[in-house]
Amino acid sequence: MRSTRLATALAAILYGVAGLAWTILELTPQGLGFPDTDNPATSLRYLADHSDVYRQAGIALIVMALALIVVVNGVTEVIRTRAAGADVARSASGSDLAIRSVTTVGLFAAAALLVFGAMRFSVLPILYVETLDPSWGQTAYLVQQFAGIHGFAQVGVLCFGFWAVGAGVVGWRSGAIPAWLAALAIVPGLRILPLLTVVGNADDAPGWLWIVFMLSIPGTMLWMLLLGIWLVRGRATAG
Repeated sequence: MRSTRLATALAAILYGVAGLAWTILELTPQGLGFPDTDNPATSLRYLADHSDVYRQAGIALIVMALALIVVVNGVTEVIRTRAAGADVARSASGSDLAIRSVTTVGLFAAAALLVFGAMRFSVLPILYVETLDPSWGQTAYLVQQFAGIHGFAQVGVLCFGFWAVGAGVVGWRSGAIPAWLAALAIVPGLRILPLLTVVGNADDAPGWLWIVFMLSIPGTMLWMLLLGIWLVRGRATAG
């Protein structure tokens, strides 16, 4: 069990560090004078000069995805072990179905981030197609942009938010995760806020809500770092 906790801790810390690196790399175009990454003509000029940044972002995402697989399975093992030891696998932690459901959602997040990372890394084929026909290059970029950042990335962060909240609740109820860490899972859980646009008018949302939503991006990485540090310190009792 000790080795499982250590591996999970290191993977969580790796996820947090890679996630912060990815966040910085995603903001690079704006810092270099390319504010609208949805404009294919503008973005192709950016990629021609800075394709290495997109490839680095892809590597960071792939590392995040692989690390998340270890974290999700490791946290599940920590919860199962604690619940079994306290004989509360079904009463306190909800049920085995709840644990398996939370784990599945977390693995969906990892899969989505992995695909998004592969798309971010595949910049050179887009640039090659653009040399054959500029319109083909713009089309290829738009496919990557909307399927990637507006598709797989959204699935990844949304499923991650559900996993973090679910793992926090199930882990806290079983006594496997301390109350303070479970409560802080609301930070990555804020990534679920885009669902509000389905049940309400996003234009009517207060301005501070958008600020909170954006701050939750680095906050999510910090939560993973805290999870890793807590696992390293070996505190398995709920606060």
